[in-house]
Amino acid sequence: MIENNNNPLNLNSMKSLNRQFYRLFNFFLSGLLTLLGVSGCTKDSPVEYGSPSATFIVTGTISSAVSDEAVEDIKVVMVRDDLYPNDSTVTDGSGLFEVKDQSSFPEDSEYLLKIRDVDGEANGAFEDVDTTVVFEDPEFKGGDGNWNYGETSKEFNIRLTPKK
Repeated sequence: MIENNNNPLNLNSMKSLNRQFYRLFNFFLSGLLTLLGVSGCTKDSPVEYGSPSATFIVTGTISSAVSDEAVEDIKVVMVRDDLYPNDSTVTDGSGLFEVKDQSSFPEDSEYLLKIRDVDGEANGAFEDVDTTVVFEDPEFKGGDGNWNYGETSKEFNIRLTPKK
């Protein structure tokens, strides 16, 4: 083995510096991932295992404000917060719809219903509508007496204005 005495850093000291660097790097990386993991979980989750839950249902009919006739192929979207729609459907031939939030905490709740004419001129063209449905002091039926409180519903009929 040939040693170079002119080099102040030998192989053992280089390995030691590498270990120290990787330990420091791992420490900071672990701290960063811990912070990101915690901040990624700050959004309130509607239901977790062992949390009380309930189903909120909105049913109704969509009709024309001019002719009172039912309007089919109207999209209804139920939204609890702006980021995550809970459910959507399209009205049937009788203008009937039903949307659900099946995993909500059993408390007073407010939902935005976004009503959109998605079929164009097929059934006449109608203006889009955003409206709010409020469940205040809801009564739940059909729960299991444990974590599932059951369901509550509201009927919400909507009359759409034709586009001009």
